[in-house]
Amino acid sequence: MKITKALIASSIVSLVVPGLVWAAPLPPSPTKGCDTGELSGIVCIVENTITTLLGVAGVVAFLFLVYGGLQYMISGGDEKAITTAKSTITYAAFGLILILASILIINTVGSTFLK
Repeated sequence: MKITKALIASSIVSLVVPGLVWAAPLPPSPTKGCDTGELSGIVCIVENTITTLLGVAGVVAFLFLVYGGLQYMISGGDEKAITTAKSTITYAAFGLILILASILIINTVGSTFLK
């Protein structure tokens, strides 16, 4: 019965929440606004590619965070399942922190050295 309630609740949330979210625009293509004939153009392409890859990694980490939460909800009190869910949530949270830190570092280095 607990699993049925959890599945119904998660289904309702997954149907309602996307309507409340304002999606961000897609990241720029790697060559958009870059002059590929010069060194600064190559740096621009690398910067856009890294930004895109970090965005994809952030989405994947967030999906693993949600997956770990769902594992925790449907564990049904099984200690092994709870431990697995907690480790999934922990690693996903560390992944998000690492991604955010790398975005901060890249933006700091980019604004300091590339201007």
